[in-house]
Amino acid sequence: MSDATVPPPDEVDTLRLEREARIAQLEARERSPRGPGVHPLMSLMGLAVLGFLLWQDRLDLAYLFASRTPVTLGQEGTYPREGLTPNRYVQLHGRPTTRASFGQVEGRTVVMVGVEGSPFVVRRSALPGETWQPGEPPPAPNPAAFSVRGRLLREDQDPRFAQGYEALRSSPQLHPIDGKLYGIVESERPGTDRGSAAWAALLVSLMAFNLWLLVRGLEIRVRRRRLAAQWVEAGGDVGGGSDGGDSAR
Repeated sequence: MSDATVPPPDEVDTLRLEREARIAQLEARERSPRGPGVHPLMSLMGLAVLGFLLWQDRLDLAYLFASRTPVTLGQEGTYPREGLTPNRYVQLHGRPTTRASFGQVEGRTVVMVGVEGSPFVVRRSALPGETWQPGEPPPAPNPAAFSVRGRLLREDQDPRFAQGYEALRSSPQLHPIDGKLYGIVESERPGTDRGSAAWAALLVSLMAFNLWLLVRGLEIRVRRRRLAAQWVEAGGDVGGGSDGGDSAR
């Protein structure tokens, strides 16, 4: 029976020192700062919330980039009866209905008045002579014919003013399309809502940051798994310590 080959003491010490140095290097890399990073699930949740907020404001965001050339919706007797595309910049000429709905928004009187013989309701500021206070019966709107330019919205896209649409729905002078009235927000041009533009820019920036955090978090998790595997190969304790007293084999 032959004797097993035993390395010389100097070689054993060298191997042990090399292993301890390798483990110390891995431990130092594990403790070294890696910059900001969050769990990937948290980043995904943030992206979902921001995406939902963008989806809620999709109409306002889309209108920012709509054409600034108004689409003509006609005049008395020539209003369309179908095929209306909402959330566009439009113009028309017409006569007001004899009944209007009045309300206040941020201390300002707002009038919703129909366009006779059409499905359209114009939302505008009060004109001279249309004096109204909350709790009082609404006065008759200014009877003069008018031209208007503004943003076209289907009534279900304008829920903040649902009460005004309901107040005018029964007017025989209006002709809804498929049971829906269409509002025209006077003077609202595409690309002029700076609040929506700033909000969209903020949401997109936050989404980009969360996407970066997601990629960063995944990279950190992959790096940690690789370090753990290298640590085990070097003879270190995966739980966080190294044992330099073991002899190399």
